[in-house]
Amino acid sequence: MATGNVCKQVIVEFDKSLMSHFESVEQFNGFISGLSAMNLAPTVWGSGSVPPPFGVTLDFSGLRRAHYRLDGADLSLCWVADADFEGAFLKGAQMGCCPRSSFRNARLQGCDFSMCDISDCIFTDAELE
Repeated sequence: MATGNVCKQVIVEFDKSLMSHFESVEQFNGFISGLSAMNLAPTVWGSGSVPPPFGVTLDFSGLRRAHYRLDGADLSLCWVADADFEGAFLKGAQMGCCPRSSFRNARLQGCDFSMCDISDCIFTDAELE
């Protein structure tokens, strides 16, 4: 059995108490940075390269963070589909793929959506600049 081109992918699903796992946004960002530093997330490799033996996907589907302060949060490596960020503070945050999410009335100044899918998102009355 050839195993040289196989990567085991672990999907970590978080419940609605996301920030209760971390004392601050900075601590969460450190966790994300640590995963990246260990080449665990994102799980990518170049053509002709051997894939890492293990990778992590952070699944925050259906996350409910309405009116939360998440300024500067690094969600760039996270799957955040169908999330509710209504009225949330996400200034300077880096967003991961978040199709069908609601950002109604959210504070999004400097929020980076450049690397993600925002199809069918709701931005009604969001503050973008």
